[in-house]
Amino acid sequence: MARKIFVICIITVVVVYMVSCKKDVPTHDITATVVFMKGNVTVNDMNTSVGATIKFGDVIKTSEDSLCRIQIGDKNVLQLGKSSELVFNIFRKK
Repeated sequence: MARKIFVICIITVVVVYMVSCKKDVPTHDITATVVFMKGNVTVNDMNTSVGATIKFGDVIKTSEDSLCRIQIGDKNVLQLGKSSELVFNIFRKK
């Protein structure tokens, strides 16, 4: 009887360990939108405009005296000031 309880405990520990060690896999499905800009703003070294979509891995740069606001989702806004560079690496865990 003690041997059966011991085996059940070992199996339970192994199963719990396997479930708890599961890694979250990031998904790169989050996009953002340029909602305001002033001055020279580029995305991946190309001029951009208000309404442009920003995707995972895009590089956003502002020049001297420039400003850019990027909306992520419905409520979050990120602002880049002058002479800034941002790599958009925001992702959601599955």
